[in-house]
Amino acid sequence: MELRIREFRKARGLTLTALATKAGISQSYLSQLERNDRRANADVLERLAAGLEVEVADLLAPRISRNIPVLGVAGTGGLITLQSSCSMTCPTFVDHDNSAAILIGNQGYEPVFVKGEAVVFRQGRDEVTADRSRPVICETVDGDLRFAQLVDGSRKARFTLISMEPRSLERPLYDVKLAWAQPARAYVMPEDLTLRDTN
Repeated sequence: MELRIREFRKARGLTLTALATKAGISQSYLSQLERNDRRANADVLERLAAGLEVEVADLLAPRISRNIPVLGVAGTGGLITLQSSCSMTCPTFVDHDNSAAILIGNQGYEPVFVKGEAVVFRQGRDEVTADRSRPVICETVDGDLRFAQLVDGSRKARFTLISMEPRSLERPLYDVKLAWAQPARAYVMPEDLTLRDTN
């Protein structure tokens, strides 16, 4: 039976070393498991699932392909240029019914993000909270979509948006009022991404 370890590991942005450490196994053993060259016992499966923050059943579940919309491309300063004629296969561990994605549009996001990488998020208008540990896709009350890090602003219900581009010369946007913000839930590398034209 093929395990879905690599799929979850890459989507979580973990290296082989990081996951092996979390699961308490060697990197070479993890690599063999990912290639299906070795079998894992129940204890190892539980430790891998815990390290990936999934259920053991998710590691064993068959892949089911479902498409989600790709809403746009993140460019300079995190501004997302909208597009409406593209979709991608949703990672199987993400709720496809409420998910969408954006693409990373330039090299300015490296080494954190790769040009062409998809960032998956849940569509919705939940209450906005600042969480520096995860990037978000957000919409300002002016209608701009942005890919950024949120920090509490100097006034209530206002936020500072910091570009996700490590070497960006763009200044943060201060005291921005947001319509909504959703944390990034998964990342799909360009080599694992299949885009479809929906026209």
